Amino acid sequence: MKKSLIVSIICFILMCNLCFAKTIIVDKYGNGDFFAIQDALDSSDHLVNTIKVLPGIYEENIKIDRRISLIGSGPNMTYIRAISQIESAIKTNGTDPIFIQGFKISGTKGIQIESHSTTTIKNCIILNCGDGIRMNINRDTYCVVVITNNTIYNNTNGLYLPNPYPYSTIHIFGNIIAFNKENGIYTDNINKLSINYNDVYANLNDYKGCQKGTGDISKDAKFMDVETGNFILMNDSPCINSGIFGDYFDPDGTRNDMGAYAGPDSASFWPYVTGGPIVTDIVLIPSSVPQGESITVTAKGQVR
Repeated sequence: MKKSLIVSIICFILMCNLCFAKTIIVDKYGNGDFFAIQDALDSSDHLVNTIKVLPGIYEENIKIDRRISLIGSGPNMTYIRAISQIESAIKTNGTDPIFIQGFKISGTKGIQIESHSTTTIKNCIILNCGDGIRMNINRDTYCVVVITNNTIYNNTNGLYLPNPYPYSTIHIFGNIIAFNKENGIYTDNINKLSINYNDVYANLNDYKGCQKGTGDISKDAKFMDVETGNFILMNDSPCINSGIFGDYFDPDGTRNDMGAYAGPDSASFWPYVTGGPIVTDIVLIPSSVPQGESITVTAKGQVR
């Protein structure tokens, strides 16, 4: 009887915590609960399980050491740009699950994982860093890392997992990992490693310490315009409908793509208008006229 009563009390407490779990908003323009991401993390209590970050450029270094879902407004809208030259743009540690989604991230260092639990990184663009994603876990520590549907571009190393982690489980699914100066994916003696349905190409070493996985390709992803930071896929990209296979679909109902704009969780920032064109080029003829005169606008576009 006592045991049943204790179990009932525990269940009641857990249900109460779920009922009171809340989301807080970060908006650098002042329309949320906080102006800065780190301030939100530092000030939030255990009842906050989600921090949503509205569009903008956030120049800060983020440290996460508690259970949280940190969700941006999409990699084309929410940008974390590290200001410290020695700290990572995002560093995770502690023993609680951490979920990161929907950011563009750059800095001297990208995301450093020191968490001893489950860390999930999803729908992010990580570029121009030393290591895009790096693990730094104690040898005797168990952890799970899920890296899915990201675009990891022009870093020194895309994914750098440099030390033996015999108790780690790593899943690398549906990413585009390209033009990293040394290694696309570098691993060393990971106990359970799954690498599937990625596009890994044009790195000095595409794979080091690991092998190409099921469904992996090595082809030009055909982004719209890398020079302007547009990593949307062109309509003839080999990464379209080539991502994670199974009961996992893009917002338009087709098979999952590869890269940051893919998967069911990308619905809020899905960049492709169903049946409509994506404008890729605009020409004004002439480029300027006196007041009252006409200008001809010619636009080129692609339909997904």
